[in-house]
Amino acid sequence: GKEYAGVGLTEIEARKKFRWVVTGTASTTDVYKDLIRAKSLQVKLIFAGPKMRLVGYEAFGNGVIASAELASFVIGLRLSILSLMKFNYISHPSMTPWPFMNPMIMASEEAMGKVMEKMKRLLKWWK
Repeated sequence: GKEYAGVGLTEIEARKKFRWVVTGTASTTDVYKDLIRAKSLQVKLIFAGPKMRLVGYEAFGNGVIASAELASFVIGLRLSILSLMKFNYISHPSMTPWPFMNPMIMASEEAMGKVMEKMKRLLKWWK
């Protein structure tokens, strides 16, 4: 069956606690898509505060434990979205959905895209 994992704050809890909150999601598979045993995996990261630190993680699907452990480690170290995007990781068809990508990085990149869009709107307003 499918698994669920959550670490840290939910998005609702983060919005109550922090003024700035942004989420990033990744819908992918637990292992390389060409493998027969590939199953769906959805990951959601919650970044908050002025430094956009990772404060929450939620995932549903197969293979949630690996990214849940990483999320717990990142939250404990109080790392920001930029730190997570620079994360070096090992890739193998039996471990990641793509040879060049990781669900945590995919969700971080989506969240960073939202941050950049908000910054563009703010700068346009400032002019």
